[in-house]
Amino acid sequence: MQLIRRDLSMRQIYDFNSIKSPQDALKYLETATHTDQQADDRNLILLDFYYYNLDFAKEQKFTPEQTSVFFSIMKETFLHSIASPFIHLQKDYQFFKDLLLQHCIYRPPYSQKVFSFNEMKIVNEYAMKTHYLMYKYAFTKKMRLDITAESVAEAATAAAAAAAEGKEGAGGEVLEQEVKAPSEPVQPDPKEEPTTAVQPQEPKPEPSAQAQPPQKDEKPSKQPESEKEAPEPTPEPPHLTPQEIAAQELQKLIHQTLSTKLDDLRSSLLSKMQAQEDQISAKLKRLEDKSGAGGEDEKEKKSAGAGGKEKGKKK
Repeated sequence: MQLIRRDLSMRQIYDFNSIKSPQDALKYLETATHTDQQADDRNLILLDFYYYNLDFAKEQKFTPEQTSVFFSIMKETFLHSIASPFIHLQKDYQFFKDLLLQHCIYRPPYSQKVFSFNEMKIVNEYAMKTHYLMYKYAFTKKMRLDITAESVAEAATAAAAAAAEGKEGAGGEVLEQEVKAPSEPVQPDPKEEPTTAVQPQEPKPEPSAQAQPPQKDEKPSKQPESEKEAPEPTPEPPHLTPQEIAAQELQKLIHQTLSTKLDDLRSSLLSKMQAQEDQISAKLKRLEDKSGAGGEDEKEKKSAGAGGKEKGKKK
């Protein structure tokens, strides 16, 4: 990629070097690079970036050709770095080095020598000191991620409501069919033979039973089930918003994770305490064994000394 006279011509570089006031230099760069300050606030930052690059080349006394190449290298690196919303420091620096090396080695048509080795080092050090992250933050598009949480309970209630609406619609159709049934009376067929009408027999009167007095041992009749007290209706659960449902599920998840962690901590502490108790009991047992062995040695020594004294007396 040849960058000689790509963005700034030799005449424009001469004109910029002849300007002494920074405000006038910014106005000149605004017209030379076709960058409008009032269109976007970030254009002022971009003009400052261009101005400091050209001012550095002026301090290093670069030739107009070197200044033009240096300006284009910094501009291409800037555009390459803000093309992605993510920070790729190594890739962006490698892109800058490749552009710089293409203008430090004489190898036509692939590269052309514009900078010497010392000048390449100076340009590299200047690029390393630029505010890479600040420019990337100012010119990179922000990425936002919107997450919508749909709980299982909410989906189940929606499915139940849809099923209930379907049942109500089916019941309404059946009722409409029943209402729309023909109400005209059925006329008999004249061809059919007349059937003899059977007169209903009057029921015979039954003998009246004598009234008997009520017995004392009779128990009062039970009340019908309809007269019993009906159970109190259970209150319907309150309607929860998706945020409240998500909060409840999060609380359950935290409770489950904390309970498992607490169980693990409890078991580990108990095992450590048991191990310490075993160590302490083993040490105490060793001390008791040592003290018992020492007492037996002292008793043997005393008995041996008493026996020697008795022998001396006998002699």
